[in-house]
Amino acid sequence: METEINRKVIVVYTNFIVELKDNFQKTIEKLSENHDVFVTEISINERISQKYLDMEKTYLKLYEAQKEFKGYANIKILMPFDKKFSSTKAVTEKAYRNFFGDRIIPFKSSEKTMEQVLERVYRKIPPFSTAPGSSDKGFKDTLLWMSIIHYFEEYQSNSEVIFITSDKGFTNHESALVNEFYEKTKKKIEIKTNDFYKTLLGEDISQPQPSQIITRILTDNEKQSIRANISEVFDRICYTEKEDWNGDVYTVKTFEIFEKIDVSGAEKCFENLKSLISDHIFDEYINLSDLFFVYAPNIEGNYSIPIDTIDKLFALFNTIKTQYNDFLAQFYMTACNKINNNYKQHQKTDDDDLPF
Repeated sequence: METEINRKVIVVYTNFIVELKDNFQKTIEKLSENHDVFVTEISINERISQKYLDMEKTYLKLYEAQKEFKGYANIKILMPFDKKFSSTKAVTEKAYRNFFGDRIIPFKSSEKTMEQVLERVYRKIPPFSTAPGSSDKGFKDTLLWMSIIHYFEEYQSNSEVIFITSDKGFTNHESALVNEFYEKTKKKIEIKTNDFYKTLLGEDISQPQPSQIITRILTDNEKQSIRANISEVFDRICYTEKEDWNGDVYTVKTFEIFEKIDVSGAEKCFENLKSLISDHIFDEYINLSDLFFVYAPNIEGNYSIPIDTIDKLFALFNTIKTQYNDFLAQFYMTACNKINNNYKQHQKTDDDDLPF
């Protein structure tokens, strides 16, 4: 009798859901063809919390508009905030439960669990932040991590687990967390950043094309250093962290681009970096439309970018161009992949149509 081959298990984190919001369902359906895809109850609750905060901002704008324009127009709020949020929460919870079924990893609160959490707080065990002055940053991530461990301690299959997240509380402590997971569950886990799903689906175009002949061989240290620098710089450009009312920090996109950037456009933007820095030499921040000037009409920037991030991007680009010129084309393609994670189709979709 042949041994059954176990499908790999994927657990997706909250920032993966947010990043792929418009195409989340289609992406999960594709991944589910060859993998068992799970989501945590804590991620679902975090998405509900984020929706609450976004809705609260919308209603505050409505209330302010009512006051500002009361002499000119009668602005009627069709549904009270509490009722609107209650409806959104119900729709969101139902969508996740219908879509994932029994593949939602629950969080079981108990006195023992809270003792374990407090111990991790005091000892700064990852994913709690070990940075000085970080206080209890990482509390929510710790609850999520513990729920994953508890679930797979009892999970019958010996399938390997892939945890997809771009949260630095996990990616910066990958080795320690992987070891802890194995010690407690006797199962292997990989921690991968959000764009890894493209590799799983065979959509990763960051690899050189057959026609591109590379004569130089990079050492492992060079490859790891370049990859780390690229990830750090583009994470700073494409994402920023926000703090909710509960003190939890979550990642949001700094911009959305409505036309996918290509290698030709990327080359023009990067070649313009030196001039861009000179034009803004005394500024602390610059607009995304200045950085990606080729695509300026198709960029909606939610945040400005610190000029020191642009300095880092220029230093990285200059290093690749002068020391690793054989790999410049690969750098452009990888940069395009990173930037295009913020791609969004132009048409607006009503929030009720996006239950995730």
